[in-house]
Amino acid sequence: MRLFRFRAQAAIDLRQREYDEARRVLAHALLDLRAARDVQSEAEERITAAREQGACEMRGTVDTARWQWHRSWILRLEHERAVCAADVAARERDVARASLAAQKARQRVEALERFREKARRAWDHAVTAEGQKQIDVLATLRHVAALRESAQRSRT
Repeated sequence: MRLFRFRAQAAIDLRQREYDEARRVLAHALLDLRAARDVQSEAEERITAAREQGACEMRGTVDTARWQWHRSWILRLEHERAVCAADVAARERDVARASLAAQKARQRVEALERFREKARRAWDHAVTAEGQKQIDVLATLRHVAALRESAQRSRT
């Protein structure tokens, strides 16, 4: 019998490449998310440091202009933190989309692979059945030959 050949192998290869690309996109999205979270934590640290510095300066003599400057500085840092939080949220949405796309791509690959395995089992079954037919034919021929030989012996 001929060798097993899955006709849709090209489709599996295509789906595998799509899945690999989806995983690459997910990896980049995760890296971008990690970087955005790092920037956000740095912004948090800058705000904490600014508040501590402002508190230290306010312990002594209070200069109104200096106090206003610190207040404006902290407001700007808080605005930067809000921008970073929005960026983190956007990156999280990107990760969610990329994760969903990778999951769907993996499901498409697995569906075709299950189809290939089903075809392979059917082919294996057909090969086994064909082999059994040949064994049955050989056994029948041997049985018929033995009967003929037995019939010839009984005539003589």
